[in-house]
Amino acid sequence: MDSIVNIDDFGAIGNGVHDDSEAINKAIQSLAKQKGGVLYIPAKTYAISKELYINVPGIYQRRESLFFGT
Repeated sequence: MDSIVNIDDFGAIGNGVHDDSEAINKAIQSLAKQKGGVLYIPAKTYAISKELYINVPGIYQRRESLFFGT
């Protein structure tokens, strides 16, 4: 089973003001070290000040929805 990494576990706040770029990047890098998995993004408003790259095969994004929630 693929590893699921929640960006909030890496310090993302999701209040629309705090810059969450670094926390999201840390979550991406964690999955890169594991050679893939699911990047879980809870339904919040994330402020991002720089581009984020997912350049590792096997990393998938999943956002909170009616079918995948906490």
